[in-house]
Amino acid sequence: MTHYKQFNDFRIQWVTTVLNSLEETVLSFSDFGDADGDGFFPIEQSEAILGISFVVAQIYILGITEDLNDVRISSGKNTLSKIEYYKDYNLQRDKIVSPIEIINSIANYFKHHDEWGDEWPKNYTAENLAFVGINEKTDFPCNRIAEKLLGESNSWNVGLLLPIITSWRKVMFTKYC
Repeated sequence: MTHYKQFNDFRIQWVTTVLNSLEETVLSFSDFGDADGDGFFPIEQSEAILGISFVVAQIYILGITEDLNDVRISSGKNTLSKIEYYKDYNLQRDKIVSPIEIINSIANYFKHHDEWGDEWPKNYTAENLAFVGINEKTDFPCNRIAEKLLGESNSWNVGLLLPIITSWRKVMFTKYC
């Protein structure tokens, strides 16, 4: 029996709307110029919007892991951990962490970095970020990750997260359900 969650991506509409709105906002920062004269104003302002964008993608991703497990349970299969799903989408096999792990980790960084202070914890999030060159000494980590995932010339085009997360969803449902 086919479960409706395999074919009905009921989260995608709100995620698309939010990411497109955030993209419009972050792209407008280039119009501000350097308001405080230090040469970093647009990138400083974009850091928060990019962080929020990664959190939106993370919410979608986590919801999909729950959907995957709901479908697995309905067909008599065991559930898997969210990390198992995240790790199993490595588009470049020579890479240590998948794009989904990177999105999850930068979203966690954005939500918790103020608690971390100058010394980052030794945990899954910090380890994944370190694998892609992000650590406590990195300026503007959300911008750096956006450059790595979306390309330098597209790093503020957060709508480009959509193909990453929706193709991951498709692969996961095909493989695990």
